[in-house]
Amino acid sequence: MENCNNKLNDRNNAKIIILGKIVLFWALLIFAVSNSAFADENELMASPNYLVILVHGIGDMSKQCFGWKDNSGVYHSGAYGDLYQYLEKDLGLEGYVYEYDIENALGSNSDAAKQIGDRINGWTVEKNTAGAIINRYNTCWLETAKNQYRTWYFNKYKGLYGLTSEVSVPSAVIPEKFVFIAHSMGGSTSNVHRISLSGTW
Repeated sequence: MENCNNKLNDRNNAKIIILGKIVLFWALLIFAVSNSAFADENELMASPNYLVILVHGIGDMSKQCFGWKDNSGVYHSGAYGDLYQYLEKDLGLEGYVYEYDIENALGSNSDAAKQIGDRINGWTVEKNTAGAIINRYNTCWLETAKNQYRTWYFNKYKGLYGLTSEVSVPSAVIPEKFVFIAHSMGGSTSNVHRISLSGTW
């Protein structure tokens, strides 16, 4: 009987520890989000930021996977939800979230990883919801995201801080670090990119 009680106590203690960890995680997350939400614009501009890169899975397309925002600013859900809208609108990360498409979504992880981060031979494509390529850039995803962030930053702060053109956006305000959010095989692709950072790219 005492042995059974000990086992029950151990299980209850384990549940309390897990519950405590979950509560702590959410408390820290809410604290972090609320602090960034109440930071003034100058404080945000002066702090290091990250660009968020969404990486879709095998045989998929980014818009269908994560959702997207059209040219008129309307958000659309993808097959797996509306992560793009959640990050931009709900978390206040507009201008910091970028999604592109692996040109051959059934190809190798190595080729896909080159598109993401090979600063010499990488490239970027954007597809519409039908899968047709609508934009192609001769830079990898990371450099394309930084270039598009520069454009977004200029349009947002045009006329302020001495900004007269995109070229006048100081390099110091363009994030150099990235957060990858990947779906399915996109996680492996992101990992191949991360490992390759120790090599030529």
